[in-house]
Amino acid sequence: MIIKNLNRVITALFLCCASIILNPGLLFAQAGVQGTQQNVIKWMWVGGLRSWFSNSGSEGEYFRRDRTTYVAQDQIDGMLYPGEYNNRMKGVKISKAFWLGTTNFLDPVSNVLYPHKIISAGPAGVYMGTEIIAEESFGNVGIKMLGKFDHPNVYVDNTNSSVIEFNDEVDEIDDALPSDRMLISKFHTSIGITVTRKIIAFSQQYHDNYYIYEYTLKNTGIIDRSGEQKINKTLTGVVFYLLGRYSFAGESYTGTGVGDWFPAGSSWGRNTLIDHVGQDESHLLAPPNDFQAMLTYYGPHSSTLFGSPLSDIGLPGPRATNVLTLAGTQFSGIVLLHADKAPGDTTHDKSKLISTVSVGADATRDITNSPGFQYNQATMTRKYLEYMTAGHPNQTLAEQVGKDPVTGWPNAYANTFGTDPGGSIATQGFGTYDLAPGDSVRIVVADVVAGISRNKILEVAENWFTNNTSEFVLPQGYKNGTTTTDRDEYKNAWVFSGKDSLFQSFRRAIATYNNNYNIQQPPPPPDNFEVNSGGDRIRLSWSSNAESWPNFDGYRVYRAEGRNDTVFTQIFECSKNNVVNSYDDKNAIRGFNYYYYVQTKDNGSTNDIEPGVPLVSSKYYTMTSNPAYLTRPAGVTLTTVARDTFYTGDGLTTEFILPMSVADTSGTVIHGLSINVNGVKQIPASYSVTFDTLRFIKAPLGTIEVKVISPTEERSYKLSEIRIVPNPYNLKARNIQFGENDQTTLDRLAFYNLPPVCRIKIYTETGDLIETIEHTNGSGDDYWHSLTSSRQIVVSGLYIAYFEVTEDYSDDITGEFLYRKGDSIFKKFVIIR
Repeated sequence: MIIKNLNRVITALFLCCASIILNPGLLFAQAGVQGTQQNVIKWMWVGGLRSWFSNSGSEGEYFRRDRTTYVAQDQIDGMLYPGEYNNRMKGVKISKAFWLGTTNFLDPVSNVLYPHKIISAGPAGVYMGTEIIAEESFGNVGIKMLGKFDHPNVYVDNTNSSVIEFNDEVDEIDDALPSDRMLISKFHTSIGITVTRKIIAFSQQYHDNYYIYEYTLKNTGIIDRSGEQKINKTLTGVVFYLLGRYSFAGESYTGTGVGDWFPAGSSWGRNTLIDHVGQDESHLLAPPNDFQAMLTYYGPHSSTLFGSPLSDIGLPGPRATNVLTLAGTQFSGIVLLHADKAPGDTTHDKSKLISTVSVGADATRDITNSPGFQYNQATMTRKYLEYMTAGHPNQTLAEQVGKDPVTGWPNAYANTFGTDPGGSIATQGFGTYDLAPGDSVRIVVADVVAGISRNKILEVAENWFTNNTSEFVLPQGYKNGTTTTDRDEYKNAWVFSGKDSLFQSFRRAIATYNNNYNIQQPPPPPDNFEVNSGGDRIRLSWSSNAESWPNFDGYRVYRAEGRNDTVFTQIFECSKNNVVNSYDDKNAIRGFNYYYYVQTKDNGSTNDIEPGVPLVSSKYYTMTSNPAYLTRPAGVTLTTVARDTFYTGDGLTTEFILPMSVADTSGTVIHGLSINVNGVKQIPASYSVTFDTLRFIKAPLGTIEVKVISPTEERSYKLSEIRIVPNPYNLKARNIQFGENDQTTLDRLAFYNLPPVCRIKIYTETGDLIETIEHTNGSGDDYWHSLTSSRQIVVSGLYIAYFEVTEDYSDDITGEFLYRKGDSIFKKFVIIR
C-alpha cells in the first residue's frame, strides 16, 4: 500500500534569541508560528469531527496560515462538526493552546533564577526552536499519523474525488490500532520537559465527534535542538494548562465575506459562554454526569432583532434574507478522562484539576501572547499565580452572565458582559507535580463537539420563524412536558438538547478510555468506489473487501443533490443475502449535479449502544467531492407513435420478429427490441429475448409491452434539434434552473441534443469570439457557465453559438453516417443579467 506523506509545511520566520528577551513588544505584530523550525500541519478527517494539528503541540490563532493573508478566512479555523459542512461554516475553534510551568527554575540561557518559569504555546503565538522544540528525529519534524487502514480510492468519471484524499495523510499503517487514526507529536521545551501528545480519532457513528488527547510530560532535561540532556534537576510545582477560545457563529460566518450575517464580535468569541461542571463541590452533577468538564456555547447577542436573549438562543437567521436556519446550535467541551496522582502512581486523581478561571482574550494579551515572555519574570509569575493555579471561581462565566437555574438557558446578553472586547478564553489547569529526572505523568482529556442534526435545525427554524400557533413537540425527556405553544421554549429546548448530546459524548469518551480504546467496530469501507455519469443513469460500483468481515450485512448508498455539504438521502440498500457491488441511479434528473457515498454495515449484533442497529463505516471515507450528472445520448429522442401488447404464460423464451425499430421508455432507440416486463424492467435485444422466470414472471400470466417506432421516425440525428437551455437565461431565475442549493450551476447554460463530438464557439452579437468548448465525451450534453475564455462573466445581450461536427459519426450496426465532419449550425440565445 502506498502511504501518502504530503505534509503541509509552513516556512518559519527567523528571529534571534536576543530579540525575544530584549524586545517582546516587537512580537505583538508578528503573532503566530515563528522560530527556526518548520510548522508542520496534519488533519484529522475520517470522522464527523474535522480539525488540524501542529507539531508545536498547539493550534493557536492563525497557526495554520498567516494572519496577514488569512485574517478573515481563518478567524475561526477548526473543530468543524459535522465535517461535510466545510463550505457553510468554519468550525468552533479560534485557538487551542497550552502553557507549561514550574517553580524556582534556574534558566540556563538567561542564567536567572525565576520563581515561576512558563512555556507558552499560544493562544496568539509560539516560538519553535527555542521555547517549543519539535523532535526532528520523530516523524516529520516531530509529528506522525498512524492509520488502521488507508482511505479508499474514490473516483467520479475517472477523476480522483475523495473528500479526504489530500487531508488524510497517513504515514504508517498499523492494523492493530484500536482507532481509525492516531496522531502523535513529540516536542521538548526550554524547561526540560518533553511532551508526547497522542490524538486518537474514531469514525464509528457513536464515537466520531470527539478526539482523545493523551499528554505525557517527562523530565528529560532536553532544552534545545541538540536532543541532549542539558538540565539534571527536579522540576517543582509543574502545572499543565489548557486554553481554548471558541466561536459559535456557525454558518453565519463563512470566512469569505460573501453572505455573512454573524453578530458583531461573534466570530472572535465576544459572546461565547463558558461553563464548568464537577470542578468543585458546588458544581458536582449526579451520576452518570459526575465528570469534570468545561463546556462552551453560543451566548445571546444584543444585536438580535427578535427582542430578547431567549429569542436569540441558537442564533436564528439570517436576519437579512428569508433563509431559515439556526447557526449557533453547537456545544463544545473538554472532559477530563485521567490525571496521574503522581509520578509512578497512575491512580486517577480528580483533585489535579486545580484551575478553571476564564482569561480575557484581548485585555490580557501580555498574558496570552506568546512567545515574547519566557524571560519576563513579572509576566510569568502573573500567569502562574493568577491563572494556572488560581483555583475555581464561585461562579462560572455562564453563571456570571446569567442563566436560568432550572433550564440552564442564558437569560442575558453575553456580548455586553465584562469589558474585554475579545471575550473570554476557557482554561483548565492540571497539577501540581514534582518531576525528578526521568519522571513522567500522564493527563488524558476528550475534546468534543455536539449538537442537534442538520435536519432538526431546519425543522425547528422553520417552525420558529413561521410562528406556528399550534403545539410544538418538545425533545424527549424535556422537564416541562412534551408539547408547548411557546415558540421560544420550543426552539431553546431543542437547541439545549445539544448540551445533552455533549454530555452523552463525554460519557462515551470516558467509557472508551476506560476500555483501553476497544470499541465495537463496523466493517471497513469499500477500498474502491467509482461513480460514472451516463446517458440514462449514473452508475456506482464498489469493491467487496468488507464482505469477509464478521457479521457483515451489506451496503447502503446515499445521494445529495447540488452540493455535498447538505443532507444526503438513502437511495439503495442490500443485505448479505442479496449483496451486490453496484447500483444504477436511474432517478437522477438531467442538468443537476449529484454526490454520493456508500457505507458498509453489519447486522447490528455488535452494537452495545443501540442493540440491533447496524454499525456502519464512516460516510467520509467514500463521500465524493466532484459531481456526477446525466449525460444525453447523441441526437434527439422522438415520441412513440405505435404500440402493441403481447401476452405470455409460463414460457421462458418469447420471440419477436419486427421489421422496425423500437425505443425503450427512456426513448433510446435500439435496432432490435426493448421490452417492458409488467412495467418493471427493460431488456434490449436483437429480435429475441430470453426471460429468467425467477426474476420476471410474478404470476402464470404476465404482459410484455413493446413500443414501436417506424423506421422513418427513429432518433433524429439533426443539428437543427440542438437546444440551448434556458433560453433566455435570466439572472433572477438562476436559483431554480439547475438546483437552488448548487452554487456551481447558478450561471449554467446547457446544450442538449449535441453530436457526440463537436466544437462549440460562442460569439457576441457583434461577432467577437468569447469562448470555445471542445465537446468530446460522446454524449449529447455539454455546459457553459457564462464565462469568457479570460474567465470573466458575460453581460446581458444576444449571443450566437456555432456548432461544428469535428468527426464523422456512423451507426455501429448499419454503418450509415449520422453526422459528417464539417456539418455545422448557428443558434441564438439571450442572457439577461
